[in-house]
Order: sequence, then C-alpha cells, then structure tokens
Amino acid sequence: MIARRLLPVLRTARPGLRAGAGRAAQAIAVSRTTAGTPTSLVSRSFVASACALKKKDKKEAKKEAKAAEPDEVVDVYDTKELEQSCQAVLDKLQAKIKDLRMGSANPKLLSELDVQTDDGPMKVSDLAFVSAKGAKQLLVSVYDQAYQRAIVQAIQAANLNMNPQADPKNPQALIVPLPSTTKQAREEIVKKVKAACDAAKTGPRESLNAAREQALKKVKLMQKAAYPADTVKKIEKDVERVYKQYAKTLADAQDAARTAVMAA
Repeated sequence: MIARRLLPVLRTARPGLRAGAGRAAQAIAVSRTTAGTPTSLVSRSFVASACALKKKDKKEAKKEAKAAEPDEVVDVYDTKELEQSCQAVLDKLQAKIKDLRMGSANPKLLSELDVQTDDGPMKVSDLAFVSAKGAKQLLVSVYDQAYQRAIVQAIQAANLNMNPQADPKNPQALIVPLPSTTKQAREEIVKKVKAACDAAKTGPRESLNAAREQALKKVKLMQKAAYPADTVKKIEKDVERVYKQYAKTLADAQDAARTAVMAA
C-alpha cells in the first residue's frame, strides 16, 4: 500500500528524490518478504554454514598434512621370518603329539590329581614327582612318606584303572602299572593327533596358513612401495616354497605318530 501511495509522488518529484523514494520502496518490499522468517532460523543457518566451512577447512588441512608426510619405508621381506614362525608351529605340535601318544603313560595324568591331606586339598605334583618308567609304568617319588597313603587313595579314586604299588627298593616311591591300551583307545588317540595337525596347518592363529598369510601381506607392501616386479615375484615364490616344505614336515609327523600309536 505504501509503495502504491509513493507512485504519484515519484512521477512529479525531481530525479534525485524519485531515486531515493524508489530505494525506500524496495527496502519496504524486502522487509515484507523476510518479515515472516524468524530471526533464530536466520541465525542458525548462518552458524551451520560457518561450521560446515570450518570442518571443510580442517579436512583440507589434514589432507595437505598427510600428503606432506614422507612415504613409509618398506624393507625387503626375509623368508627367514616365515621359517621361524613355521618352526614354532611345528615345535608346539610335536609337544602336543608327544602328550597324546603317551596316553595313560603321561605323568601329567597323575600330577594334576587332587589329594586330600590333613593340611587341606593339594595336587600330587605338590607332594611327589611323577615320571615315566618305561612304556608300561609310572614312578611316583614321594617327597614325604607321610603323604604316601593319601596319594595312593587319590590315584585309586580317580577311576583310571591304576593300582599303585610300593617300590620294594625305595620306601618313598610308588610304581603304577599302566593298563593295556585297547584298539578303540588307540584309534581315539589317532583322531586327536589328526585334529591337532589340522589345527596346526589351517587354524586361524598360530598355524602354517596364518604364517604364510602374514608373510604375503608384507610382500604386498613391497609391491605397493614400487619394488621391481621380478623381486616381488621371486619372494612370493620363496614364501610358497617355505610353506610347502613345512607342510610336508607336518604331514610326515602325523603319519609317524599314527603308525606309532597303532603299533603300541
């Protein structure tokens, strides 16, 4: 309404006054278009825009800093590292196979038994030293003869089909004859040996496969670091050669253990 009222005046007014009135009319029109917008929304819009620009500046700064960092030095992979990892896997497996092959002849079978004493419950290993005496007997060397009877009772109560006997040559020793191993028991041991070998070869951790994968990852870093393709290819072949060598050793150990167990 105000803009319309100004029109007759503008027609008769001088040019300078006419221009000033025009600007006034434009200001009124702009004020009307923004009058319905809350001041808080305008403020928020401004703050949001400022935050976005600030975040963008930070991202750009990080990119520039990262680009300025020197490239990480990647050494040539040495397959001796893989050999050491594979050997550690085989050493652990051999110890496991040894325990499985011993079966009831394993001194640990008695060492971990609970013994009821006047001083409270204790382990056989706290009171005596257990060792293998040939392939058919265990020897329990008691530290204090006062606990010998309690140890005998603990072994008999364990349902291991073992009957400790006093050693006629040593009053502080017990001889424990081992029960004969049935074919079914030997086959069960063979299954456990196979499971241990499978885990040592293909397990997710501490296995030959895991060691090889770790080695190949390091070789890939060489490739990304722009090492010559021939060098990278040669090391990849060396990794596979070492892996196959230890995989064969593992397979041979499994076959030897199976033969020994079934022949016992």
